Amino acid sequence: MLRMILGEAGTGKTTEVLRQIREAAARQQSVLLLVPEHASFEMERWVSALFTGEEQQYITLLSFPRLAENIFRECGGLALRPLDEVSRALLMREAIQEVREQLGLYQRQAGYTGFISAMLQTVADFKRAGISPLRLQEIADETAGEALGEKLRDMQLIYGAFQALVEQRFHDPLDELTLAMRRATEKDWFAGQYIWVDSFDYFSVSERALLEQMLLSAPQLTLSMTCPTLDSQEDIFLYQKKFLLRMRAYADAHAIACEKPMILQKDKRHQNPDLAGLQRAFTQPAAVAPAVGEHLQLVEAPTVYEEMHFAAAEICRLVREEGYRYRDCVILCRDMDRYRNARTVLEEYGLPCFWGEKQNILFAPLPFFVLTALEAACGSPKTPAILRMARSAASGLTPQQAGKLENYCFVWNITGEDWLRPFTGNPEGMSEAAPEEYAAELAEIEAARRRVVEPLAALRYALREADGGDFAAAVYRYVETAGALRHLSQGSTLPEREALDRQWNSIVDVLDLMSDFYTGKTMSAREWCELFRLALSRIDLGSVPNTVDHVILAESDRVRLQSPKAVFVLGVNEGVFPATGTTAGLFSTREREELNACGAELPVLGTESALREQFVLYSALCAAAERLFITYARQSIAGDAQLAPASYLLRVLRPLQLVPIKTETLPTEFWVVNNATAKSRYAAVLGSQPQEEALLAALLERQGDGDYPAAMRRVAANAPAGNIAPENARQLLGQELKLAPTAIDRFYQCPYQFFCDKMLRLRPRQRVEFSPFESGSAIHYVFQQLVERYGSQGLSALSEEELDRGIRHYLKEYIDRMVPDPTTVTARFRYQFQRLRLMLGVIVRHLAEEFAQSEFVTAATEVPVGENGEVASPRLSAEDGTPISLRGSIDRVDLYHGVDGDYLRVIDYKSGTKEFKFEEVPYGLNMQMLIYLYAACGDENHRFGTPQPAGVLYLPSRLEAVEVMADTTEESVTSEVNNALKMKGMLLEDETVLRAMEQELAGVYIPVKMKQNGEFYKGSRVYSREIFQNLRETVYGNIEKMGTELLAGKVAPCPVKGGDNDPCSYCPYAALCNNTEPDSPHRELGEKEESE
Repeated sequence: MLRMILGEAGTGKTTEVLRQIREAAARQQSVLLLVPEHASFEMERWVSALFTGEEQQYITLLSFPRLAENIFRECGGLALRPLDEVSRALLMREAIQEVREQLGLYQRQAGYTGFISAMLQTVADFKRAGISPLRLQEIADETAGEALGEKLRDMQLIYGAFQALVEQRFHDPLDELTLAMRRATEKDWFAGQYIWVDSFDYFSVSERALLEQMLLSAPQLTLSMTCPTLDSQEDIFLYQKKFLLRMRAYADAHAIACEKPMILQKDKRHQNPDLAGLQRAFTQPAAVAPAVGEHLQLVEAPTVYEEMHFAAAEICRLVREEGYRYRDCVILCRDMDRYRNARTVLEEYGLPCFWGEKQNILFAPLPFFVLTALEAACGSPKTPAILRMARSAASGLTPQQAGKLENYCFVWNITGEDWLRPFTGNPEGMSEAAPEEYAAELAEIEAARRRVVEPLAALRYALREADGGDFAAAVYRYVETAGALRHLSQGSTLPEREALDRQWNSIVDVLDLMSDFYTGKTMSAREWCELFRLALSRIDLGSVPNTVDHVILAESDRVRLQSPKAVFVLGVNEGVFPATGTTAGLFSTREREELNACGAELPVLGTESALREQFVLYSALCAAAERLFITYARQSIAGDAQLAPASYLLRVLRPLQLVPIKTETLPTEFWVVNNATAKSRYAAVLGSQPQEEALLAALLERQGDGDYPAAMRRVAANAPAGNIAPENARQLLGQELKLAPTAIDRFYQCPYQFFCDKMLRLRPRQRVEFSPFESGSAIHYVFQQLVERYGSQGLSALSEEELDRGIRHYLKEYIDRMVPDPTTVTARFRYQFQRLRLMLGVIVRHLAEEFAQSEFVTAATEVPVGENGEVASPRLSAEDGTPISLRGSIDRVDLYHGVDGDYLRVIDYKSGTKEFKFEEVPYGLNMQMLIYLYAACGDENHRFGTPQPAGVLYLPSRLEAVEVMADTTEESVTSEVNNALKMKGMLLEDETVLRAMEQELAGVYIPVKMKQNGEFYKGSRVYSREIFQNLRETVYGNIEKMGTELLAGKVAPCPVKGGDNDPCSYCPYAALCNNTEPDSPHRELGEKEESE
């Protein structure tokens, strides 16, 4: 007999089913109750609560998969182990490889993992539709000659090979219902059983076939479904009507009695007229009265993020003010991917939550670490993969250790086999620091390398020509050796450790399968990596609730609800909920329609699928017993797309006359429940709602978070970085300011640049790369060594061969000092140094010629200035008396012993294009050479006696290529080279001193040229003694002013701009200061007269 219990949602169908079952149990009839898998737990609770132990002995509660298991257990026929998702993927890969040469349309795609996944989906669709490989072959023959026929031919080959492989070792759960129906038919298994089927909205083809067999064998089959009538009208209950009418037609065809359907009409769920009215609005809109009260609310939020915020805040209010429990509240949506912020928001509000969704294991910490290791072990070690491993908690490295390792790899450009050799370079790159100075930091980095790489090297070796067993053993040993489980467990919570155990068990299961599947079959490491990734991609891990009292968050079609008090239905936007639908697998909608015309029953987008989506929304909206909140967003979370509420929802709600509540109108106290939500709300209203902003700022101040509003205001204003507190400046600078001339120049270029570099020590990373035309370190070293060895006059006496030998010697010595391990430098690096040798030969020869005609003699090179230096720092102090000491190194000091005393000049080697600009000194720029000049002349140690300042000069130490034509003479080339090497700077306006530098004053070596009448040419860089004296006061005054401003915390961005000077264009901290707009604070570099 066929019986039906029909009714809309909440009319008590399940209650009626259980009442009838109680009566059957009282008659001692054998009862079978079938429910969906996701509803079985709740139904078991109901049965346990409502039935006595004696009654329960007559009741069997099953889902379709459990029903199949019971049939096989009693009737036999299923000796093989079940096919899990990992085995399914591995077998599909083997099946595709087996028939690959026979494929036509899909031969090229057959090697891709994406095609394997698509075929798995397609075969699953075939099996749910009851299409066997043989039936697929028949359909392919029917469509031969068409594009669909060619596609079906390839699929039939793959499907047939796959099914054959499955049947050798497994039974497929997707085939279980078909096999179970055969066994049940043979054994008449349903005879004598009274069957009730409840809570289903949809049945697959195989489930429907099993129900038909129940109808033939069982004395009674009762179907309970959400459907108010059995008319032929196309509405949201279309699928249910078609199914029930089909079952009734099947019963009639087999002369099986059909009772008149029991149609339940009384709403037993909704405890409020508005919620009951909403249910009637779907079927009887004319009978619906306008909604009143707060039990049904339509909420409009700016973004999907605010939707979740509203739900969390309202749940807190219900619990706090109306005595709800967390378990009374359910949050539903159509697609959980839209609400990835949900867990964060609920944690912010302190709500315990059960996330009713499984996550793919690929994104879990342990599998991610293992897969990354396999990727790194394929071929030459992969730096990006190794660094991802280092950053993982599974590696056992702290974030600081991982950061140092990554920096070292960047600086020394570590790639490939470099990882397998010990690290020996200076972590800071090329530097004159002795190895013992960086030994401790290098040892820490090397230990980090060994911790990551040594287990990886063993894995890499073990994967060579490995078969399945070798691969499984290698991965298992790697996880053990690397200590991944131990490292991930440290400091973790109990739920995290339980999740880790599930991850490890899943990995071990996969390794067991691969060992079993591929014994004796060898593959490359890359193939094993891809295969392992494919296997893991088929595993989804769920979570276990940590408490009984929790909010449920789930997708609306994947949860069975027992009339919760409050339901939040989120994301009811057009095209989102109800969803527009997509087709998975390899068939288009048109091809699915063609297949269905041939007798298949594949899901197709169209009227029926749209109505089914509307039914999903109906079920969600009718689930609440007391309160329902329907929300939609105006725009996407990124703000790049405008969204509209679902038109179907608006049509349903029209008779209820609901006015949307905009979340922006809700009061502050609604949103704020703790400090975290106060901060979040403050950020949301900042700049738009002054009164609420002030209220929240006062609240945070009272709670001890007073700094938060100020910080957020700075962020919201998008203003440049500001000054810092004087006490913080003092803590960073110490009790004495120790300044280098280059740092002083950096401060006056922009105080914020100095702050980042010298106070916070934020240094941009630089690779160990060398360009002889951009770096002067090697040139400085060679100049210093040659001058110290031969003296300024001795250089001119050297032959070309002796000069070249000296340059070669000191260049090699420099490389050995800077890079102790010669294996860490590239061939190109050494080639650049050889090119530098040729350039140095020209420059040093020019230098020797200048020495030969000059009366200035080099007194010292690389002269240290400042604390414990040969030259003492001048006595300077900030406004509050804080001492300022200068430190640095003078490249070269030359002396001239004149009739009226000694004169001193400072020489600086410059490999760049920097020019000395006198007019920039009052702005604090270009003071480096003058600082050294005045320090050496006023030196308390009298290292060079008591000389007078003769000037400062930049000695060019770079040469551009000279363009040579067919008619270019040697003299013109020499002239061009001499002009490029002419020193620049400022000199004392004293003819005797100047002729001591260059006898002819022809402008060959210094920037001075004299006419025959004794006047200087325009452009000669000569200045009076008075100017040199005034400059001393200006330079020292700038230094003391800088010290005063630093101690006051004045480090806000204020670059100096003008002419060619724009420090922001090359500043490494431009992304931090937010001071890059044209009208942002800056100092204008103007023209100043010498008198100024």
